[in-house]
Amino acid sequence: MKYLLGLMLLPLLLTPAFGSIPELPEDYEQILPSENGTLNIGLSVDPPAKANEVSKLYIGWIKPGFNKIQEHIDYRITVIKDGQNIFGPIPLTHTSVGTVKIPVEFTSNGEHQIKIEMEGILFQPIPLETNYFT
Repeated sequence: MKYLLGLMLLPLLLTPAFGSIPELPEDYEQILPSENGTLNIGLSVDPPAKANEVSKLYIGWIKPGFNKIQEHIDYRITVIKDGQNIFGPIPLTHTSVGTVKIPVEFTSNGEHQIKIEMEGILFQPIPLETNYFT
């Protein structure tokens, strides 16, 4: 009986308890093509950035023309305010699912740039491409 109860509860235990990453292009606040147009990059910030609060950057790499997430992306993220890095650059990191959620503490109010560098898609290598979001 305990075994059956455990099997019934297993899906609940494996379900993530955190917010989900946007999976569809229309779920992102901004979408820009990469520097050479290889992919589109979607970005959302939740909650909206405020001084001395942590927000989450939701980033997804989208196949142009297919509106599907591109898996296996290598990327770097930097957040810039008034020419100074307030976050990153993080080391080259890999996402196998093609989406990421990154917590960032914004140190002051105002306009920030989010620099996203991507390269090397599995099975289809690409050179470094850079995007800037405001």
